[in-house]
Amino acid sequence: MPKLTPVPAFISDHTWWPTHDTEWSAAISNLSELKACVNNTRQAVIDAFNSDICISDCVNGYALAIDHLLWHAWQAQHLSADEASLIAVGGYGRAELHLQSDIDLMIMIPDHISTETESKLSAFITCLWDSGLEVGHSVRSLDQAIEESRKDITVITCIMESRLINGDQTLYQRLTQCLANDQLWSSVDFYQAKKQELSDRHAKYGDTLYQLEPNIKEGPGGLRDIQFIDWVSKRYFNHQNLHELVAKGFLLEEEYNSLHRIQEYLWSVRFRLALITQRRDERLLFDHQIELARLSGYNDSNANLAVEQFMQNYYRHLSECFQLVTLLSAHFQEHYLNDTDRQEKTRLGDYYHTIGDVLHINDAETLSNHPEIFLDIFLTLQQRPELNQIGSTSMRFIRDNLNLIDDDFRTHRQNKSLFIQILRQPRLIARELKRMHSLGVLAAYWPAFGRIVGHMQYDLYHVYTVDHHILTVLTEARRLSDNKRTEDDISAIFHSLPKLEILYLAALFHDVAKGRDGDHSTEGSEESMQFCLDHGLSQYDATMVSWLVENHLIMSITAQHKDLNEPSVIQKFTDQVSNVIRLNYLYLLTIADIKGTNPTLWNNWRSTLLADLYKYTAFQLRAESPRDNSAIIEDIKSSALTQLEQQGFDRQECQQFWQSHHQDYFLRHTDDEIAWHTHIAISPNNESSTQVHARVSQQRGSTEIFIYTPDKAHLFAQLTDCLHTHNLSILDARIITSKTGMTFNTFNVTDHLGAAVDRQEQLQIIQNDIKHTLIHNILEHNQVGQFVSTRMLHFQVPAVINIKNAEHLEYTVLHIHASDHPGLLANIAQALTSADIKVIGARVSTLGEKVHDIFHITHMDDSKIIDDKDKQSLTDYLQIQLAPADNQQTSYTI
Repeated sequence: MPKLTPVPAFISDHTWWPTHDTEWSAAISNLSELKACVNNTRQAVIDAFNSDICISDCVNGYALAIDHLLWHAWQAQHLSADEASLIAVGGYGRAELHLQSDIDLMIMIPDHISTETESKLSAFITCLWDSGLEVGHSVRSLDQAIEESRKDITVITCIMESRLINGDQTLYQRLTQCLANDQLWSSVDFYQAKKQELSDRHAKYGDTLYQLEPNIKEGPGGLRDIQFIDWVSKRYFNHQNLHELVAKGFLLEEEYNSLHRIQEYLWSVRFRLALITQRRDERLLFDHQIELARLSGYNDSNANLAVEQFMQNYYRHLSECFQLVTLLSAHFQEHYLNDTDRQEKTRLGDYYHTIGDVLHINDAETLSNHPEIFLDIFLTLQQRPELNQIGSTSMRFIRDNLNLIDDDFRTHRQNKSLFIQILRQPRLIARELKRMHSLGVLAAYWPAFGRIVGHMQYDLYHVYTVDHHILTVLTEARRLSDNKRTEDDISAIFHSLPKLEILYLAALFHDVAKGRDGDHSTEGSEESMQFCLDHGLSQYDATMVSWLVENHLIMSITAQHKDLNEPSVIQKFTDQVSNVIRLNYLYLLTIADIKGTNPTLWNNWRSTLLADLYKYTAFQLRAESPRDNSAIIEDIKSSALTQLEQQGFDRQECQQFWQSHHQDYFLRHTDDEIAWHTHIAISPNNESSTQVHARVSQQRGSTEIFIYTPDKAHLFAQLTDCLHTHNLSILDARIITSKTGMTFNTFNVTDHLGAAVDRQEQLQIIQNDIKHTLIHNILEHNQVGQFVSTRMLHFQVPAVINIKNAEHLEYTVLHIHASDHPGLLANIAQALTSADIKVIGARVSTLGEKVHDIFHITHMDDSKIIDDKDKQSLTDYLQIQLAPADNQQTSYTI
C-alpha cells in the first residue's frame, strides 16, 4: 500500500483539516462534516491562489488533499488489497486537480468479485458523490484494462498518467509493466495516433489560435498541446515529469522553462475562469473576458481596453506554446522515430544541407557567423520547391539566436535586400512570411510588427488578432493572382500591376499601427514610407505604398456606405484616387482586407458593390472630362429603352411614362432596374395600383424586391416590418416618389444565412404578404422585439446619430451607428415614422456586432430637415428609441 504525501500547509494548518485516523473516521461517517471538509479544502485552495501562492502548488496541493480523503473513504469501507485497488488516472493521476475538474479514478478488481465487494465499492462511490466531489470512474480487471488500452488510445493515455492511491502495489506494477509493452502501442504508433488526435482537435477549433472565444484546454496552443508532448515523450522515455527530459537530451532547459511558464499562465487563467463561472467550462466566452482582465490586474488605457491587453497576453502565450510544441513534435519525429542523424545528407551551398524535403542549417556556428541566414533560409525555401520544411534543430538555432537580429542587422544593406527579394518572389511569399512569424524572425526584424503580435480588438467584426489578420490579408492578396478566377477580371487586374511588392507591402503595413493612440492609417502610412525608402524602393513606389496604407479604408467605406448611383459620390472618390494605377492597387487591397478580416464578410453583395465602384471610377478616370447628370441620364434611358423595345414595348409609351419621374430616379437606378420597373408599371395586365415583384440577382447574391404603389405615410415602416416578419435581412433600400405620387421601392434582401431567397413558393408568399399589408394599410400596435443574443449583449453601445445636408441633394442624410439586433431596421423605420419623418432610401451595412445604416429622409411634406432644433429633436428621439437592449421586449405603437 503506497504512502500518502503530506498536504501543503495552506490546507493542513486549518483546524477543520483531519490530522488523525480517528478524526478522518468521524468525518467520513458524518456526511455534513465530510461536505464541510470538501468545501473548506476548495476554499483553502482559492485563498492560497488569491494570496499569490503559485498555481502549481495550488493545483498539486488540491490533488494531494483529495488523495487523503479518498484513501480514508476507501479504508472506511474495509476494502482489502485482494478485493480491489484504487488508482488515480488522467489529470488527477498527474497529481493535478483544478477547481470544477473531474476526479478520474480506475478501480482495479480481480476477474470475479463478490456481491459484498460490489456493495462496498458502490458505497465508496456514493460517499464521494454525496460529499460534493465530481467523480468519473471505471471498474476493470487487469486483463480488461490491458485490452481496453490496446483498442483505445485515450484509455492507455489515461492509465499512463496513473498513481496508486490505495490497494495492491504489486498488481499496480503489473499493470504499468503490461502497458509499457512496446507491442501494445509502439512509440511510433502511439505518436502517430496522438498526432492525428492533435490535428483533429485543432481542426475542430478552425486550426487557428485566434478564436474569439478560445478554449483554454482543447484549442490550438492550449493545455492539451503541452500534454501531447508529455504523452508522446513519456511513451518513449518513460519519464515521470517533463523536467527529466532535459537530462535525457530531448528538451533544452529554456524550452522546459517556457513550457512550465506557459502552463502556469494557462492554469491561472483557468483557475480564475472557474471562480467566475462556478462550473466546468474551459471557454473564454465574451461573458467572462472583461472580468478575467480585471481579475488579472489590467486597466483600460487610451489606446487599448483592459480586455484587449489581457487577450493579447493570452494569445501570445498560445502562440508561443503552439510554436514550441510544433518544434518539439518535429524534433521527436526526426531524431527519435526517424533518426535523421543517420540519414544521407546533401550539401546545399555553404550554409545548408538537406535530408529529403527538409532544409537544415549546417550548425549553430554557421548561423552565428552568417546571420543573414535568418532571412536567406526563407528565400531559399521559396526558390527550392522540392523543400517544404526547416529541420527542428535548425528551428532551435533560429529561436535561440534571435538576439542577433539587432539594429545593425536591420540596417545592413544585404539583409534589407533579402527581405525585399522575399516579397518579389513569384511563389510562397505568404507561406514563408508566416513561417518567419512563427519562428519570431518577422517580429525581430520588424519591431512595429512585434508590437501587434497577439493584439485583438474586442468586437465581433475582427475575428483575428492584428498580426494574424495582416498575414491573412497578404495570403488573400496572393490568391487574387489565380488565373482561373473570372470574378470581375480580378486576376487580370492583379497581373496588370506594375510591381506586386507594392501591394504586398501595403497589405503588411495597412494595420500595423493598430493599438496605438493615434490614427492607425496615418501612422502606418508614415512608417511604410520610411521603411520602403530604407529598403531601396524608389520615391514613387514608396509614395504609392504610403498612399495605399493611409487610404486603405476609403473604397470599402464608399462602396458600402454611399449611394453609388449618386454622381457626386463617384466624382469625390475619383478625385481621391486620381489615377487608374492607384485604383487597381486599392481595389485589390480592399478585397484582400475584407476577406482577411472575417471569413463571413465577403459575399456577392459586397463583391458587386466594390466592382461597381471600381467600374464607375475607372470610367471617370479614363474620360476626358466629367460628365454632367443630364448626359448620364440620357445614356441610362437609351440603354433601358433598348431592353424594353426588345421586350415589345413602345418607345414613345416608355418615354411618356418617364416624364412623370424626377431626375433622382434615373441617377439612383441602373438601366436594367429601370427597364424592369417600367415593364411592371406599364404592363396592360396590371389589375391593381399596387404591384409587388421579386427576382434573384446571382451577381449580387441577393433577392431584389420591387414594390410599385401609391405614396402614403408610414410606407417604409410597413415594408421593413413586413420583410422582418419573414426573417429577411435588408441590404439596400431605395424609395423614389414620382410626380404623380407613385412610389418605386426597391429592396435587396437575403435570408438569415445571408443567401438569396430563390424558392418560388417562398417568394410568392412574401410578395402576397407585402401586397396584402399595403392594400389593407396594416401597421397597428405592431411589436418588434429587441431580444439580443448573449454573445451580442456584451457589445451593446449607445447609438451614434449624425444628420447632414448637402446643397445638391433634395433630401437629408441620416447616419446611424448602432449595435445590431434582430429587427433593428424595422425598429428604426417605426421610430422615424413616430417622429413624422419620411424615408426615401436606405443603405444598410452590418459589420460584426455593429451596423452603419444610412437613410435619405425628409419631413412628411418632402422638405429637408434643416432647422437645428428639428435635427436635435430627431437625434434625441432616436437615441432613446435605440438605447442598448437589456433583453426585455420593447414595442413601438404606430
